[in-house]
Amino acid sequence: LSSGEPFEIETRVVINSAGLFSDKVAEMAGIDIDKAGYRIHWSKGEYFSLRGKPPAQMLVYPPPPRDAASLGIHSVPDLTGRLKFGPNAYYVDEINYAVQSDKEPFWRDVVKYFPTVGLEYLYPDMSGIRAKLQGPGDPVRDFVIRHEEDKGLPGFINLVGIESPGLTSSPAIAEMVEDMVKEYLG
Repeated sequence: LSSGEPFEIETRVVINSAGLFSDKVAEMAGIDIDKAGYRIHWSKGEYFSLRGKPPAQMLVYPPPPRDAASLGIHSVPDLTGRLKFGPNAYYVDEINYAVQSDKEPFWRDVVKYFPTVGLEYLYPDMSGIRAKLQGPGDPVRDFVIRHEEDKGLPGFINLVGIESPGLTSSPAIAEMVEDMVKEYLG
């Protein structure tokens, strides 16, 4: 399968859960992704970690910023005992997982709820890219789980634009998709 040559696979069911590229897979199946509202916009989120003993080991979720691009900078204790802060959110056109943001804006948010944290104790930690259905300035949209039978694609199931809430609800999503698949596999 890795020869680089095109090939065909015959199957009764295709489940598209290709994350950042789920719109491209839907397009390859013949779906007009703009008309269907499936175009993915990449939103990068970065985290900074606290060097040293954290002032507390708790989740803090401040009110989201008005731009609705993210939930805002919040605290996340990890399994090693470190405290992370993030994510920020900004749209990108290419995949690059380096933390590129300045730490000062993070720090300004962090000291609102942890006033003893000094700027010098924050360091870049990690980043990720989310598959969002809304672009910059658009209203927030929820992810799509859809059987594309009405588009002439029986057995083609799209999972498009699934980001953080999708992980939390993955057991329920799995059950929903299982029910869709049962129609074809019995």
